[in-house]
Amino acid sequence: MLAVNATGQSASGARLTVNRHWLLSFFDDSKDVAAHANAIKAVAGEELGFALLLEYFRRKGIVAESGPRSWTTGKAKGPRLDGWVVVTLPSGSDVYYQVEVKTWSQHSLSGRRLPVSAPSVDLSEFKKERWRRYWLENTFKDKELAKVLIPMEPPGPGVVAEPLACLWDAVHHTGGDDSFFTVMLPAGGHFDKVHVFSMSGFLRGLADETLELELPDTRERLNWLSKIFRQ
Repeated sequence: MLAVNATGQSASGARLTVNRHWLLSFFDDSKDVAAHANAIKAVAGEELGFALLLEYFRRKGIVAESGPRSWTTGKAKGPRLDGWVVVTLPSGSDVYYQVEVKTWSQHSLSGRRLPVSAPSVDLSEFKKERWRRYWLENTFKDKELAKVLIPMEPPGPGVVAEPLACLWDAVHHTGGDDSFFTVMLPAGGHFDKVHVFSMSGFLRGLADETLELELPDTRERLNWLSKIFRQ
């Protein structure tokens, strides 16, 4: 389990320096990297989603904790999500999010390029257009993302989870600046709302040149690559 407090301290120490500009350029802007996109995502994509989500909460002054990366309905077969995140609100209460990470980007099917330096007006329109690509009426269009709305077995007794879609794409249902937003769901379902976090939107709202993120699996993979290959 990885815990990150409001000052950014953690127990694992497996931190990597991430260049914000080049990360955005690779996934959103560069036209010459499509052949490498899936390989990079395999090395760091899912873990990067969790790390950026935790960083978002940290910058809001909220203690956040990432749990096991496998969450099921409790049955041998059926949908699986990528993991869960629990945050402790200023009131002291905990909120549990069942999280699905999707690193769909410009290189993905139906993806669109978004310049790193896109002006705010273009960025707002892009976010609304991409949201329409993901959402139809009361659910996500793609079943691989819609499964986040299926209740999973909670990580402990008395825990009530809320769904959270962690997306790479710059999206927002109204084109707003918030990288974390909530969409209400129709009455009568298991959940009354779904939360959405945009990795690209979050990074575009920062001024930092680099970020220090907890990426233990990615760090281990890079260590192995450096042992196997030499430049």
